[in-house]
Amino acid sequence: MGIAAIALFIGQLQAELEGGPDASIPPDTGYRIILLAALASVILAGVALYRLRAGLLAAELSVALVVTGISFVAWAHLQNAWPRELVFVGVAIVLLAGAEYGRRSKTLWGTEILGFFGLTIPIVVAFIVAGDGNLPLELLAGLLAIGAFVAAVYRGSAGYALAGGVGLFAFVLDIEFRYFRSSLGFAVSLVIAGLALLGIALLLTRLLPRFNLKR
Repeated sequence: MGIAAIALFIGQLQAELEGGPDASIPPDTGYRIILLAALASVILAGVALYRLRAGLLAAELSVALVVTGISFVAWAHLQNAWPRELVFVGVAIVLLAGAEYGRRSKTLWGTEILGFFGLTIPIVVAFIVAGDGNLPLELLAGLLAIGAFVAAVYRGSAGYALAGGVGLFAFVLDIEFRYFRSSLGFAVSLVIAGLALLGIALLLTRLLPRFNLKR
């Protein structure tokens, strides 16, 4: 809460410098205000997470990075799907680097939360920005979901496994709603989605015994 309050204060301070709440602030200036406040939140949450290794701080850092990415896309007027996806791939790289650092320091909850958000964010964003005709971007999201499962097995990570589950289920639902709305394929894809969830549950039961909680 303290980090969020400081970020809001920074945003309010910028608004006051622009003429106060009653001033007519252009959209680009508004996006810049949000971007700088979000960046401040990222820095504060990152420092606090490094010192305290708390899962809640990992979640706050992830949300702050998402807000930073969204405000940067709006401020930079990125219209094409691939540049927008690349922004959130950058967000994912930061989170995954933090997750792997936490894994080496044997911190559980912060590591798993960063890993989950680090892989879920680019997958979900890919589906959102793909629109109704960017099949390569949709396939990329599916490949990222499969890669999350591979990383989960290799690294013994529930966060990666959950991200892969969310991504794979979103991939199946996205494909069926886009291409199989009025055909037998819709029912078949639902069956596949159910089997995928069962597979995710089985994978998690195999991964959970490998975790070591640092107290």
